[in-house]
Amino acid sequence: MPPQQTTFKTTLAIVAVGIFALIVFGAIWAFFLGPASPVGFGWYLFSFAAGISMIVLPCTFPLAFVIVPLSMGKGVVKGFGVALAFGAGVAIMLSMYGVIAAAVGEVAVGTLGAPLETVKNWLYFVAG
Repeated sequence: MPPQQTTFKTTLAIVAVGIFALIVFGAIWAFFLGPASPVGFGWYLFSFAAGISMIVLPCTFPLAFVIVPLSMGKGVVKGFGVALAFGAGVAIMLSMYGVIAAAVGEVAVGTLGAPLETVKNWLYFVAG
């Protein structure tokens, strides 16, 4: 193996372990050591990371195995464009679902006075 390839793999492994450690320590801080009220930039960052992790859910992970063959053999630029379009589509749709669920929940709980547990169950039912 050439030295550049070994250096790249080592760097990639170190970055992956660092990101994993950041996620683990962030989750420990968020759930056990952080403030009781979820306010601030850290909570937005944690929410973003949680959203990114949604790609490994059973409903979206198999799509990664569809997008890789679609982007292979089409050239670097076209393959990157297909993968970027897929990623943007998933991110936009999941973001829209989140915004709509938050708006419906705010109206149902805040305006109508419905119990939060009932609203949550109905949102799960509609989303499912």
